[in-house]
Amino acid sequence: MFCRVSIGFFFSAAAGLLAQAPASISGTLVGDDGVNLAGSVIVQRNGPPAGSGQAQAGNDGKFTVSNLQPGTYTMCAAVKGRAYLDPCLWSHTPATVQVGAGQTVTGVRLIAKKGEQIQVHLSDPAFHLPRRLLTSLAQSTALALAA
Repeated sequence: MFCRVSIGFFFSAAAGLLAQAPASISGTLVGDDGVNLAGSVIVQRNGPPAGSGQAQAGNDGKFTVSNLQPGTYTMCAAVKGRAYLDPCLWSHTPATVQVGAGQTVTGVRLIAKKGEQIQVHLSDPAFHLPRRLLTSLAQSTALALAA
């Protein structure tokens, strides 16, 4: 009898967690210079259980990340081909947003700091650098540095 009650409670609790309505986060990806940015917006849930979501911001900077479980999410951004820095990598305090079950948080303003683009030429005629490092560097077209 004790085992049945325990197992029943476990399945009941698990079903309750799975039945929670998904949440979403909507907003605008913008540079610190006020320009709306197109790019990828990635959110990562802080704490267990782990979770994440992703959306593409259009040319107007608008994005919506859907199907999120309740929790607090760190907001990250990747702006391809332009010198804007991912706030998750270049900020001391990346933006966070908290959502509840079924909640839609709107009006989030995710700010990416403007950096500078530089081109770097690496010469390694003696092959001292690992090949995969050089391959990785060759695949990136520009490096953004904090101003």
